[in-house]
Amino acid sequence: MAHRKPYLIALLTPVGMGMHGQVMSGFMGSSPVKNDTFRVYHFFTRALSEDAIKKSIEQILESRFSAIVTVGLSCALITKKILEEKNVQLPHIFVGVSDPFAYGLGESPEDLVAHNMTGILYNPYESDKAIRFLCEAKPHLKSLLIVSEQISLSGTHSRPDWVAQEIAAVKAVCEPKGITVNSYAAPNLASLYAYVEKNIKTFDTLMLPEGTTTFNIYEALGELCSKYNKTLFSGLIEPVANSAALGYGASYESMGESAAEYAYKLLIDGVPLNRLPLVRDLKGRQAVVNTAVAGSQDLDPEYVEKVCRSWNGLVFCNVL
Repeated sequence: MAHRKPYLIALLTPVGMGMHGQVMSGFMGSSPVKNDTFRVYHFFTRALSEDAIKKSIEQILESRFSAIVTVGLSCALITKKILEEKNVQLPHIFVGVSDPFAYGLGESPEDLVAHNMTGILYNPYESDKAIRFLCEAKPHLKSLLIVSEQISLSGTHSRPDWVAQEIAAVKAVCEPKGITVNSYAAPNLASLYAYVEKNIKTFDTLMLPEGTTTFNIYEALGELCSKYNKTLFSGLIEPVANSAALGYGASYESMGESAAEYAYKLLIDGVPLNRLPLVRDLKGRQAVVNTAVAGSQDLDPEYVEKVCRSWNGLVFCNVL
């Protein structure tokens, strides 16, 4: 029997780290990719503007891909728009969207199928729980700086103020406790690092919200916080395994694995899209600490471990 050629899959995302990178890692580590059933080609838009995403999609359409997998809402929205405009019937699996109907990806599950779409969903970030864990783990918290990059704020999604809403949720918990909350949206990551370094004495805790591109430089920010005895609080688990003392979040490899599973069912098993409904990734977020980093980031390692375990959280005891 002749060897079947691999199916070509286009994987479209703005960045390759943070939640997006974890989704990519899950997809690339799936059995269909490892077994060369799928050959995956990455397309990085490097921005969230419609023009940047459109250029990447046009590159994808120059080749004969069997399906396209998009990560994040902006890529999903523009991919749908361009495929409609060009009347291309390409299966589209979107990943990392919380509510496709609220954000305009479709009017109903049937509408998504009509546009050759299905997706892997996730729950919105739990800002209230995250900040309550931070306040409990660091009772001497006095000043918090929340940082983001403007690429995270300028996407095509219908909630451009999402970071502002996250900040408001944090303030609602912190300000009654007398904790000052400030924020900074940098034009780029280099400017973000420079701002944090310049203003390092004005805060005692630095927060990287889930969904921002700040995770691209979490190692450098972690080193900076350790140098000046500041706490780095992460919205993803991965940085806490390395250079952040505290966090509240999840790992998202499972969403990439689920997308690969759907692509396999669609392309190999021949399951029609109307039998591949939207699936919500239920992997819960959790409190997480790194006791090896805590001591250099203004925390008592034994105390934060005790608090984290009371939250049924994850404890790292070394630095990778």
